[in-house]
Amino acid sequence: MSADASLRRIKNDRDRGFSAAVSVPLGSKSLLFVSGEVGRDASGSIVPGGFEAEARQCFANIKYALERGGAGFADVVRITAYLTDLADYPVYAKVRTEVFGETLACERYGRSE
Repeated sequence: MSADASLRRIKNDRDRGFSAAVSVPLGSKSLLFVSGEVGRDASGSIVPGGFEAEARQCFANIKYALERGGAGFADVVRITAYLTDLADYPVYAKVRTEVFGETLACERYGRSE
């Protein structure tokens, strides 16, 4: 048995073989790691409409990955976001607050080039 045989890789056909999420069992519970989501639609194209539309699509993609792993936004413990322009942070924060509501997870963000 390989070292990662107990991992459950949650794939999305759109991701062309990459795992959008990985579930790591811990006894009767598990940890779900979601990574690499951006504002791409089902065809793999960045959605039109600017940064807010991309942020909304990104969170829709995260929701889809969480649901496939048996979780939801209320289960999220930490979120790390990378923005190419920190001037977009207020828009990102607005969308994030709408998505998480009262269950806002611990957050870290930074600039990505």
